[in-house]
Amino acid sequence: EQAGWARAYHVSGSSLLTLGFEGVSGVFLHTLSFIEAALGLALLALLITYLPSIYGAFARRETLVALLETRAGSPPSAVEMLLRFHRVGMGDRLGEVWLEWERWFAEIEESHTTFPMLNFYRSPQADRHWVTAAGTVLDAAALTLSTGKEFGPPEAALALRSGYISMRRIADFFGIPYDPDPSRGDPIIISRSEFDAVVARLEEAGVHVRD
Repeated sequence: EQAGWARAYHVSGSSLLTLGFEGVSGVFLHTLSFIEAALGLALLALLITYLPSIYGAFARRETLVALLETRAGSPPSAVEMLLRFHRVGMGDRLGEVWLEWERWFAEIEESHTTFPMLNFYRSPQADRHWVTAAGTVLDAAALTLSTGKEFGPPEAALALRSGYISMRRIADFFGIPYDPDPSRGDPIIISRSEFDAVVARLEEAGVHVRD
């Protein structure tokens, strides 16, 4: 019996890896060998196409994450992001940024549920992470809509919606619980005093905020 298993192991490995050093006899065994050899070639073809697809999705994700260091500091901060755009006189250009991130969130939803392992691939830089970047942009979009005259384009609302839909889809995939229907007035992790401090910081920098 041991010799039989050893023989099967040799024939299977020879066929699957298409090495062809172990022969068999009989139509049935030849057919099994051909099928296993075809499976080996199919697996190789899948790996050749699968790995570049994963890397491409990873690279697209990390491009905006890397740009966020320039725009929002390291580690990124929503307040710092708005202040930097104000300092360089590009507050009116934030609409383009929200459109970029709206598309980024849509790609994240598709790629990170199609290739779930991408959720665990982090940036080679220790102070960057795609989840942190997503949270920063969502916070910045929420701030523009709640406080800013200068930073309140409608694109921010679309980016915010795209972001939380994307995060919900990924949470659904992994079975992470969340409140699917939050109500106005539900408790949040940001206190009123923290929000007021952010508004005061924006005002001190000369940002036109909503009354």
